[in-house]
Amino acid sequence: MSTVWRWLSRVLSVIALAIAVVLALYAYGRLTTPTPSQRDALALMQESAPMPEGENGFPLLMVASPPEGDWPMALSCRGEGASCLDAVQSAPEAHEAALLANSPALDAAERALRAPVFRNPDMTPAATDVLPPFQMVIRLSARRAFEFAAGRESAALGATCRDAADFARWSREQDSMVHAMIAVAGFRQSAALIGEMRARTPTVPMPDACLALAALPDPAAEGLICDGLRSEWRMIDGIGISVVDQVPEAQRPSVHWLHSPEQFSARSAERMAGYCGPAAVDAALRDDIDGARLDSPPRAIDRLSFPVSHILGEIAGGVMYADYWERQLDHVARRRLLAAFLQMEAMPAGLSNAERFAALPAELRDGPRPLRFDAGANTLGVALRGRQHDGAPGNEALLMLPSVSPASAPLAASLAP
Repeated sequence: MSTVWRWLSRVLSVIALAIAVVLALYAYGRLTTPTPSQRDALALMQESAPMPEGENGFPLLMVASPPEGDWPMALSCRGEGASCLDAVQSAPEAHEAALLANSPALDAAERALRAPVFRNPDMTPAATDVLPPFQMVIRLSARRAFEFAAGRESAALGATCRDAADFARWSREQDSMVHAMIAVAGFRQSAALIGEMRARTPTVPMPDACLALAALPDPAAEGLICDGLRSEWRMIDGIGISVVDQVPEAQRPSVHWLHSPEQFSARSAERMAGYCGPAAVDAALRDDIDGARLDSPPRAIDRLSFPVSHILGEIAGGVMYADYWERQLDHVARRRLLAAFLQMEAMPAGLSNAERFAALPAELRDGPRPLRFDAGANTLGVALRGRQHDGAPGNEALLMLPSVSPASAPLAASLAP
């Protein structure tokens, strides 16, 4: 009998020791969170620029009505090579009816785009919050195309250049990831429409609104998605807190043993911090994110100390945002493409397009992603790398060059050394 008790005592001792080890590891994981790297990541992701002065376009767009009536699909001007002008000219009555029916919403969208500020007043948006009707901002290109087709070429071109400049400003002052991608899409549409308009009416003087678009873009300002991800992180942070709030109050003490909103917040920040900071700026300047740290592996002990937090945190990893960054860098390439297009427009009328292309500044023409001039097709292009562009793999963005392009005096003067 004593032998059995000795054996049982040893088993119980082993079990107690195992429990003690597990509890010690659990406590260690809890006491060492956040880690130093997580604290640095939190400080980086918590940075927020103060609210600028001026009219805020966010609430202006929130009150815009969603599309009414039958909106011709072609008015969305989607896809590489899609022609807004061809779409409008193919069915002018249908497009005019859609534009008239949605005129108040388009007016609100234009006012929101022109506003000096676009910022959600709620600094901690929830995943269930209703987004502004961004589709109305994207559809401004259809209004410009219709105005151009109706014979108001100069006014339509000037408004399109203003749209492109405002979308470029949005890309520098991202309010969210959705806002950042809307800026990219809006600029793409506007830039393509500017190229179309110039190809069809090369003798129309270049409006002053196009001047700012001829400058070389700054990848450090427009090549990052950091501010958009900060908003994403704040939303994810709110999800971590809501996990506890959704549990009946009587059960919340036990939930805290499995989940820590603070650890979840720190871990989420750690996974996203690679898109911000000096290393991210260097990657944007090189137009190369392959070497950037886009995620950070979890600590093994967190699986024990924060099992629910760990599971939630691993659902949305940092790598999933890499394609958004590629699209943002594609946007910078498009900015260079349009700047080169406009600078070529400003050169003396006696030069051929090949000579104009050769005369571009090397930093604009060559890199880090070289522009390509196709003399046979008379196009200016740049390679795209984002994995998804309207459902298709990225290939090349093209602008048709005017066959006749007299120099625009204001633009030429602004670019003169």
